[in-house]
Amino acid sequence: MKKLILHIGFHKTGSTTLQSFFAKNENELRRRGLWIANAGRENKAHLIHSHLFWDLVESDLFDSKKGGLNECKDELNHLPNRAKLMISTEGFSRLKKPKDLLSLFDEAEIQVIAFRRKKSSLASSLYIESLKAGSNSTFIEFLDKESFLLDHDHICDLWRKENIDFIDFDIGDFSSNKALVTTFLNSIGIDHDGFTFNEKRLNTSVSESEAFALFLANNLLRHSNLRLPTSEKLRFLSKIRSSHTDLARDQRRFDLTELEAAALNTKLSNPFTPEKLRSSRELDSLRYIKYVTLMSARHLDVTPGERMLRILREKARTFTNQSL
Repeated sequence: MKKLILHIGFHKTGSTTLQSFFAKNENELRRRGLWIANAGRENKAHLIHSHLFWDLVESDLFDSKKGGLNECKDELNHLPNRAKLMISTEGFSRLKKPKDLLSLFDEAEIQVIAFRRKKSSLASSLYIESLKAGSNSTFIEFLDKESFLLDHDHICDLWRKENIDFIDFDIGDFSSNKALVTTFLNSIGIDHDGFTFNEKRLNTSVSESEAFALFLANNLLRHSNLRLPTSEKLRFLSKIRSSHTDLARDQRRFDLTELEAAALNTKLSNPFTPEKLRSSRELDSLRYIKYVTLMSARHLDVTPGERMLRILREKARTFTNQSL
């Protein structure tokens, strides 16, 4: 019987570290009997099979040229004896009915591996990821909307019920990338000796002030007539983030007045902690609505840097109750 290994994440549990390791060591892993599916890969430095998930859920993001689940099944069927095929994508952790996927490979021996994370540390990380992708939800709205994704224990229980070999680990138990990768390799029967491990952090952190800038920009885009393609929107948000980082280092970079700079520094402190947002509706305040309305009425045919300057100025002036 052929063996299929599914690495399903979860989100924000070291998946990028693992997928980068897979990409850099694919030839050696194959030599040791682990094939990584060619179908469904994204063109990224780390190896992730997003298109297989998008194929399963019939998403518009699926590109048949990348290969889908049928092509993946063909790869599994043509494996050498005793070889294993692996798929890695956090998308599968979103499935409320894992059987929809598992039934497609019912003739294979299936092993599923997941890394869990506690809700208390997971929530803020997932929320910031949603902002980077263009969400305009407040933290409280996000908690309500994504309650399923935040409950790793419940998701693990759904997979365990499917009568498969399911292994899960708590990401908090790992102090290094090497420990994480070694544990994964050991769980699928591969010796970790002979591999090199990268301890560099692959995903950069987003500060709370950067997250606030993204939140405001997402709402600005949502309320304006500006329609950006996804790729351009992501570049725009990345530029906003870098511009805001520059502002934190040098207030004079954008020639903000001392009053404006003080308003930004005061209002951007710790805006996304659950405790603060549960006790304050600052992000939904009339002043914020006024800011969005004013900015939405303006032309946005400027460079991202100039657009960010306008956003910062208008936000600062609104917070200081100055006339616009």
